[in-house]
Amino acid sequence: MKKKAFKMMLYLLCSFTLVSPMIIQAQTNKKDKPGTAIFVMVDVPCIMTSTKHIHKDSSKLYLDVKVPQVHGFSDKKFEKLLNHRFLQEGTNKAKTAIQNAETYNKQSLETNIPPLKFEYLSNFTIIESTSPYFVLEFLDYEYSGGAHGLSTQKYIVTDTLNNTEIMLKDLFKENTPYIERINAEITTQIKERTAKGEYFFTNGDGFTSIKDTTQFYIDKHGQIIIVFNVYEIAPYAAGAISFPINSETIKDILK
Repeated sequence: MKKKAFKMMLYLLCSFTLVSPMIIQAQTNKKDKPGTAIFVMVDVPCIMTSTKHIHKDSSKLYLDVKVPQVHGFSDKKFEKLLNHRFLQEGTNKAKTAIQNAETYNKQSLETNIPPLKFEYLSNFTIIESTSPYFVLEFLDYEYSGGAHGLSTQKYIVTDTLNNTEIMLKDLFKENTPYIERINAEITTQIKERTAKGEYFFTNGDGFTSIKDTTQFYIDKHGQIIIVFNVYEIAPYAAGAISFPINSETIKDILK
């Protein structure tokens, strides 16, 4: 029953998402002559998420992992693979956190070090993006002693029409210097932000180049947002740092 109810909710919400733009357009064109309004329906899948929850609270560890399960892709095989991957990754995160807490507290008892309660939190959110992209942001937080914990951000970008996961290189035409172009944009922004008082690591510890594995997503304005996690190019206090790359500045090499 729950599964049927979820599917019905998904259908109704997706139907509203597709129909509501037509209603707004019709209201806007009340003064037009009959027959002048033309509506174009783009068959973009409506993707929604549900959550699988892994939770543990003991004297050694507080664990809370929320795992997304996506619904609405036209290719159900692709959808199933994504959901299996998300669940496997979430399960592995939980297992690793439990093992780390057990190992630390076992060693602390042997060396008379006060026990420590570890924390591991993992959550996700949907990032508003342009069609046909669907973006999930994963935020992990781990505390295993010291002055503070450590957060990590990760993004999964999917093409909902072609049912594929998008890598950074997939956004650009083949054999174009997209890495160099983005590097130049980031270098310029770092100089501008440094002049305004932000602090970035320098020399070998600072920014040198993006990689194909560099975190990114596409925002609601169609900009490519390059993301560096804590300590990658700046101190802890700076947190995760993002650089918006305006599509107009690189439109000649975009697909």
